[in-house]
Amino acid sequence: MLPFIEAFKEGMRGLSNRLSLRFKSRVQAAARAAAVIIGANSTNQRDYERAFHRPVEMLIETGLHQVNEPDRTRFRERLINSGDPLKILWSGDLHSRKALPILLRALAKIPDVPFELTVLGDGSQRVYWQAMAQRLGLDSRVTFLGRLPFEEAVAQMNQAELFCFPSLRDTSGNVVLEALAAGVPVVCFDHQGVGDIVTAECGVKLPVISPARAVEDWARTINELANDPARLLAMSEAATARARDFLWERSGDWMLAGYRKLAHVNAAEETSVPV
Repeated sequence: MLPFIEAFKEGMRGLSNRLSLRFKSRVQAAARAAAVIIGANSTNQRDYERAFHRPVEMLIETGLHQVNEPDRTRFRERLINSGDPLKILWSGDLHSRKALPILLRALAKIPDVPFELTVLGDGSQRVYWQAMAQRLGLDSRVTFLGRLPFEEAVAQMNQAELFCFPSLRDTSGNVVLEALAAGVPVVCFDHQGVGDIVTAECGVKLPVISPARAVEDWARTINELANDPARLLAMSEAATARARDFLWERSGDWMLAGYRKLAHVNAAEETSVPV
């Protein structure tokens, strides 16, 4: 799925990270000295536990300042006008690891499904991916808007009915939280931070097996959701509730509780030392 040079870079990056965790003395020394180790997602948590042979906590490294109740008119209108094009949004840097081609190839497999895909962002792969959309016969239904000012990007999110996040590597994906806060259901891969954020109630998480399987799974999922407006509405309602689990206030409470626990343990250890 990735060009050879990009696949090579990703492979070398993964190998370098694994070697650093296991064999770099400075990393191992820091892990032994730390009172607590925190992973930014469950993948990090698992890798750290394997490398450092000790329990690791998990806390998503991103969050939201507030979550307001979004306008769900578009989802309710779809219950009446289910034949209208499904408004799909993709947003991010147009780099290989973001894997937009998976989504494009999936959409090419469901030509009878009415949809409109809007792509936000810019990057080194934009020209190639625009050409791919044209080769796949999608150019009339896929719009590349480039990098938009924040207010315009928010407006696009508030019009979307489905957010697609086929990224192959992301610690979490703050844009996924923004989609959930806007009440937009998410389709993503079941890995890394997004796999921890998205639930079956607010989105669909697909297995990471092979490029061919990925395209088939994405095509099937989008087809099913496009034909099930009631499910989209239910997911939209669950999305907002899920977004509130990632308010910065909650993360702050988690960190404060952790510091208090450590302070209590340290104080207990100091009082137990014989004079």
